[in-house]
Amino acid sequence: LEIVETSKGIALRPVDDSFERQMEAARQVMDKYKVALQKLAE
Repeated sequence: LEIVETSKGIALRPVDDSFERQMEAARQVMDKYKVALQKLAE
């Protein structure tokens, strides 16, 4: 991750696109198994 100062404060950005691809894959899994993950969290 890279720390960047913006007009709104500090932002964290991925340094390479592999992080963004991994996060997108995680979002897709979380969307697909939303109910199961909620049950596991109980």
